[in-house]
Amino acid sequence: MRYFLLFFYCFFATGCFALLLRVPRRFLLWCSLTGAFGYLVFLISEITLSEPVFSYFLATLLIELASEILARRLKTLSTLFVTTALIPLVPGLGLYRTMYSLVQNDLSVAASEGASTMIAILAMAAALAVGPFLVKLFWRKKA
Repeated sequence: MRYFLLFFYCFFATGCFALLLRVPRRFLLWCSLTGAFGYLVFLISEITLSEPVFSYFLATLLIELASEILARRLKTLSTLFVTTALIPLVPGLGLYRTMYSLVQNDLSVAASEGASTMIAILAMAAALAVGPFLVKLFWRKKA
């Protein structure tokens, strides 16, 4: 039941963010589904994998691959789906804790939180770089 609620919340949040970015209405459902499934993959992989970095990488890679495939099928840009679908995955709490620790002058906690947040962001960036390469490698154009 918990995962269903989290899926629904991410679906709703991604859809609202897509509305905020003025995504055309015909793509709203796809943006919301991509974000919700990406977060669901993140939650499941966070339980099964030992490091959260792999969870960020795997979920972002799924979002990137789904966005590339949807963009080719719906004849639009993949950026439309990626920018909205990554919203549930952004490590905002880690950034907040880093800044809060800096304000409180607790430098050891700030360094620890900042390092783990930056590693998560780098894992997401790596997945965003690998995704288009994989799609181009395996997607065959019609002759």
